[in-house]
Amino acid sequence: MPRIVTSPVLDASADEVWELLRDFSAIGSWHPNLPEAKIEAGGPGDRVFPAAGGHRERLVALDDTARSTRYAFEDTAGLPKERFA
Repeated sequence: MPRIVTSPVLDASADEVWELLRDFSAIGSWHPNLPEAKIEAGGPGDRVFPAAGGHRERLVALDDTARSTRYAFEDTAGLPKERFA
């Protein structure tokens, strides 16, 4: 399984950054290539991107101590791979 790791320098504390990143539905508010995401009824585990053809992602793990998340693409509708290169 591929693993993506990045290490940017930000003008914010780790706590401030983690507060933003751990919000599974907020990715469209800070990621420059993603539209707004909605959390589906029934819990925080599934987000859908209505403006991206209904693309779906499932939250697999959220670890506040390690400040890490894992999620899985449920499909690739509306999200061309080139946008993430």
